[in-house]
Amino acid sequence: MAFAVSSVVRQTELMRAATSARFLVVVAGILLTTLYVGALMEWMGLLWLQRGFAPGKAVHFTHEQAEALEWATSAEGKFARNLMKWNSDSLTNLECKKDVKRLGVTLEVAGKPATEGFCTIWVESVEERRFRN
Repeated sequence: MAFAVSSVVRQTELMRAATSARFLVVVAGILLTTLYVGALMEWMGLLWLQRGFAPGKAVHFTHEQAEALEWATSAEGKFARNLMKWNSDSLTNLECKKDVKRLGVTLEVAGKPATEGFCTIWVESVEERRFRN
């Protein structure tokens, strides 16, 4: 009888150990899966924050470059780009200074006449300019 009791106790302990081992494997699997999903979500979040999903190569700007880009896309920056485009011929090598001399233009600033050191530039597109007949 002692042998039978000992055998039943041993089988019960083996079943308990097997059940505990299965439980530990399941819990470890759930834990590892959770960690993997969390790491994957963090990696994707970082890519999204760095704009890594945009087509082409990701670019990192300095603060100064970001401010310059913000200004260039503002209304003031677009107007400055148009000024350069509308006056590109006369601003190249400051040819516009020769135009001032040729036209005999005098610019008065704070009551003082200036005859050199400035340019006349177009502030409207070719389509919007008005000329005398």
